[in-house]
Amino acid sequence: MGIKNLLVIVDSSEASDSRVELAASLAAEHAAHLVGLYILPLLEPDPSRPDPLIDKIVTAYIREDQELARAARLRFDAASDRDGIKGEWRTAGGFASEEAAIHARYADLTIVGQINPNVRRTVIPPLVPEEVAFSAGRPILVTPFSGTPNRVGSRVLVAWNARREAARAVSDALPILRKAASVTVLVVNPEKWAISPHGEQPGADIALYLARHGVTVQVEVAESEDAKVCDVVRASAQKAEADLIVMGAYGHSRTLELILGGVTRDMLREMTIPVFMSH
Repeated sequence: MGIKNLLVIVDSSEASDSRVELAASLAAEHAAHLVGLYILPLLEPDPSRPDPLIDKIVTAYIREDQELARAARLRFDAASDRDGIKGEWRTAGGFASEEAAIHARYADLTIVGQINPNVRRTVIPPLVPEEVAFSAGRPILVTPFSGTPNRVGSRVLVAWNARREAARAVSDALPILRKAASVTVLVVNPEKWAISPHGEQPGADIALYLARHGVTVQVEVAESEDAKVCDVVRASAQKAEADLIVMGAYGHSRTLELILGGVTRDMLREMTIPVFMSH
């Protein structure tokens, strides 16, 4: 299956415009329909407890956010027109992660932004990429807050550990992997498995699977030693001059708490290039 429906989450941050540009270029490359979604917080004056000052502040905040959404739409429309793609604009109200996940269920790929740790948190919860991946049941492409390239997928690193989530990510990313000039499959610490799921030659089975799908692939085996696996993945991506990392999203939800695997958590915090992720 190809990528025919793309969703990009748009906001008022500086990183949003480059995220839209990337989404537009991907939509053009895959002849996909592109949806831009701007999520407005659910704020309104409380009629049961009227307070003129608070009502005035809330109303001003709502108007400001609506103006930001209108300005973001103009930039989204300009990017869509420039790349000659079919663009569709949507606004929705609610909690960002929940609304994004609902709309993501009708997209082949959803593009979201990494949380910027330098932005002061407000009472309104930000969009959390891993929550979208866990709730939507669809792949996400997370772009770094520090800057997003206009194109991705020329040189790709696949972080492979033979688990279900990694297999799902590879399958979901096939439309991008087929177009890549080179794909490196990275296996970290295969000898630490008591009974290895990697087979006699780590990475050989997934490399063969990808080759049968027309993907140009090579395998790299690495040891983390005292380093974090996340650091090994990022170093290997830099060595391969990769512009995209493909990996599984590990963890599960328990009530309101999201419990993440260490590599997933570290990667989303420390990533510097886009990450394609599936759960």
